[in-house]
Amino acid sequence: MATAFVHIGQAGLQIAEPLWSLAREHPSARSWLFDEHGRAHCLLADCEPRVVRSVSRSLRGVARDDAAHVLSAHGSANNWAMGFTALAPDSLDALADSFRRMVERMDWWAGTVVAHSLAGGTGSGVGSRLLLELRDTYPRQWLVSAAVLPFDTGDSALQNYNAALALAHVQQYADLALLFENAQLLCAHEKQHAHAERSAGSQLSPARPRPYASMRDLNEQIACALGGALFPLDGDSGHPRAADLGELVSTVTPLPRLKLAGAQTVRAHTGARAPSAQLRRADSASAATARALSRKLPAGSWDALSAQLCSRLPRFHSGTERAVTLSASALVRGGASVELRSACTRLERTLGASPLSPFSVDWRFAPSQKGARGVEQSFSLVSNRTSIGAWLSRTLRRAGAQLDAGAYVHHYARYGCSEEAMRGYVDECWDIVADYKDAASASASNY
Repeated sequence: MATAFVHIGQAGLQIAEPLWSLAREHPSARSWLFDEHGRAHCLLADCEPRVVRSVSRSLRGVARDDAAHVLSAHGSANNWAMGFTALAPDSLDALADSFRRMVERMDWWAGTVVAHSLAGGTGSGVGSRLLLELRDTYPRQWLVSAAVLPFDTGDSALQNYNAALALAHVQQYADLALLFENAQLLCAHEKQHAHAERSAGSQLSPARPRPYASMRDLNEQIACALGGALFPLDGDSGHPRAADLGELVSTVTPLPRLKLAGAQTVRAHTGARAPSAQLRRADSASAATARALSRKLPAGSWDALSAQLCSRLPRFHSGTERAVTLSASALVRGGASVELRSACTRLERTLGASPLSPFSVDWRFAPSQKGARGVEQSFSLVSNRTSIGAWLSRTLRRAGAQLDAGAYVHHYARYGCSEEAMRGYVDECWDIVADYKDAASASASNY
């Protein structure tokens, strides 16, 4: 079952580079992520020609010849309405035609993953439009949105509007949304460095600069999480098994309206090179950190991976109310051992019981110890938890305050999105928050 990927906007294209670099090195990916000529099942689209050309050059020899599409010559001005409505008809038709040719060459098309952001004009607006078009054209195929959530204080004054409008369309047209919050990715990066420092036997002193994370580091984390959840598995007979997109959707979405999930992957590296996201430091301590990250983990590594994964999970969904896990799918790659049982138990204990499912976690195991970049062991988790309500509530409150003040509304009205329509989309997102609160309340009433 092959999965098609469409990368939209600057964030989506930046995810494409590390994702397909991982796919090229994944031992089981060639059968399901590439065609018979070694070309990836992906398309690249943006309204900025420079970004498209840059990513196309980096993926030369991997992406198809007709994979890159420039949708506009003037960008989307960080405006959801402009990205959604102001596309030239011929550019959208060309993208749809390339997508049709790509999926027609697949032996068994399982579904589509659209990678985009919710903050900018292209990722939010064009991403929403593409989800609508794919749902209308291929109503029976699985459709997953892999969306990047902006920082609370971003670069654009329009990001709250864009995120609310885009998320309303994701909720309406996608079967599952894998959401990646930039603030959580940054926190995970810092924890990863702290773990590496402890493994190397060194500590940060006030005189030494703290490790920093670039956007490339965060994009590599997203690519790692997507690869862990969606890349093929090595079967018991040695033949790769495609990741079943339909099984993932049905497992992680217990109810049709509860479809906002998060994805994380933690890995143990052997002698192969470690990702650059883990090696960037401002002083000589990076050498010790690199050695600690690149050598094989000793006995107890499954417990260490499980502990790292648990530390990345948000614990609260509003104030002091603990987050509730509605459903989760965990994928373990690597050799089984006695300690794996305790590592799985740790993760189940952290996630807690689900009010909607008899099992909090659906487990899948891949026996092969081979993987991308020398990875021998990895834990991947896709979890649907009420903690998403915290980010969503903050964003909607800010969007509502801007609407009440009439701020920037004319930018959207210019492209056919009225204030009334914007309030309607914001209200739809508040309904999502209410659904997750109801699920959390149902869990509390069971105890």
